[in-house]
Amino acid sequence: MSVSPDDGGSVKVDGVDYTAPITYTSNTNVTLKAEPAEGYEFSHWTGSYSSSSNPATLSVTCDKSVTANFLSQTDLASIGNFVWEDKDADGIQDTGENGISGVTVNLYDSGGNFIKATTTSGDGFYSFTYLQPGSYYLEFIKHSGGYVFSPVNQGNSEQVDSDADFTGRTSITTLNSGEIDMSWDAGMYRPTILNYTIQLSPGLNLVSLPLIPDDLNDPYNALLGLNAGAVSMYAKDSEAWIQYINGDLVPPAGFLWKDGIGYWITMGSPADNLTIDGVELVSGATLPPSYEVFGKDSPTYNNGWNLIGFKSTTPKQPMDYLENIEGKYRIIYGYENGSFFIVGTPGHELMQPGQGYWIDMIEPGTIYPPLEQIIGNITTEEAHDMIYAVPSNPNLVVLDVRTPAEYATGHIVNAANLDYYSPTFTEDLNNLDKTATYIVHCRSGVRSAWALDIMEGLGFREAYNMLGGILQWIDDGYDVVS
Repeated sequence: MSVSPDDGGSVKVDGVDYTAPITYTSNTNVTLKAEPAEGYEFSHWTGSYSSSSNPATLSVTCDKSVTANFLSQTDLASIGNFVWEDKDADGIQDTGENGISGVTVNLYDSGGNFIKATTTSGDGFYSFTYLQPGSYYLEFIKHSGGYVFSPVNQGNSEQVDSDADFTGRTSITTLNSGEIDMSWDAGMYRPTILNYTIQLSPGLNLVSLPLIPDDLNDPYNALLGLNAGAVSMYAKDSEAWIQYINGDLVPPAGFLWKDGIGYWITMGSPADNLTIDGVELVSGATLPPSYEVFGKDSPTYNNGWNLIGFKSTTPKQPMDYLENIEGKYRIIYGYENGSFFIVGTPGHELMQPGQGYWIDMIEPGTIYPPLEQIIGNITTEEAHDMIYAVPSNPNLVVLDVRTPAEYATGHIVNAANLDYYSPTFTEDLNNLDKTATYIVHCRSGVRSAWALDIMEGLGFREAYNMLGGILQWIDDGYDVVS
């Protein structure tokens, strides 16, 4: 038995300090335990036995020579840093964004083997110390309370960006001897919970959930109070129908209530409304939430039918919504008022929120729904037409991001005022209704462009920067009030 380096530590054999060679009867099992000296950590066993386990059990079947290897703590590596609430969802740590405590962080080696876990401290920090040099990755476990992970690798600084992808995992990094890498952070934020109402008619309704649902597996509460009977879904992978009967407290095994699936809902009389709570798709994810559609090896007609949902709160052209499976499907049917229709024919050019569809697939594919955001620039003339449209848009908000003093000198009628230079500007934006439509302006168009970038990161559905600002508005002869 030997120790490397000489002053790195000692070894106990079956609980007794090793001092000299020991003779054993053949096939005897002995327990080795390495005990590091101060300033050292056990690394691994070499020689006749190779392992990093400590203690370790060795079977003596012949003469064996084993070395306990220790590393100075100055040669060991560390990794860690920070988990924070990313209030503006931009993937970058900003002033006023605090750490999140109690988040579980798992450490794996590059082969996917679990090493150990820790949790973040009260101020959001964590670390793994005394690690063997080598390659690792981290896994952050999503915090309760509706959090999702921020966009990954934003900006130009490794010290303040978020390194976890939408699953919570980082890329693999290699730690060298003695390296301390405290640059691995994870941002989390809570998307705004919205609700969407689907109108149901007596008889059969083919519907989908246009939002990413807040509660994926509770059709009972979703249908509570409705005059609904059975809800049926078609499980394409097993080519079987699964049914949930309203009133059953526990859905049958295999029944899923989620976005991306089409459902038949049998309604009695009268008609009623189904309200779904959930979140919009937001920018920044590596890929938006997806779902699979199935095909058959043979292109024979009627062989690849899938009952799909429409994961969107705004109507879309099929070519836009299904661009990822272009060329893989033959025809799309919808169902309305007791009869089927072909999507793309007059009167049915768009796929509609809350509508389920039958799609005939030639081969399998994956649908990645497009992001819901509409962010861009408009002229003062276009803004004027939107503001004074007849009938007016009740969800339109004119947002003036100048200072209160500038606002008082003259502003667009009914415009709201949020000062871009306020230290709480991003927080104030985040408290606004993200489902409304916004026309944003400042004095000349610079601050409003910056504000629009923040709004895009926060997940606002539709926002426009008015080019030229209030100066261009006045130059074009449009009115202001004081």
